[in-house]
Amino acid sequence: MKIEEMAAKPTWAKLPAVKAGQLYPWHAAERYSYLGYAKVMEVRKTNLEKSRDDVVK
Repeated sequence: MKIEEMAAKPTWAKLPAVKAGQLYPWHAAERYSYLGYAKVMEVRKTNLEKSRDDVVK
């Protein structure tokens, strides 16, 4: 689902990270090599570094 579609779900909209606007792309496609996973992990690392740690339930 796209973020706009997820926003229509009441439960999803109540999540602390959603309320704080800390939404980042998630790529569910399977990677079949270390290089493929390395790229995914680098993007994830970058997004986590941008996130705030004061977002709580």
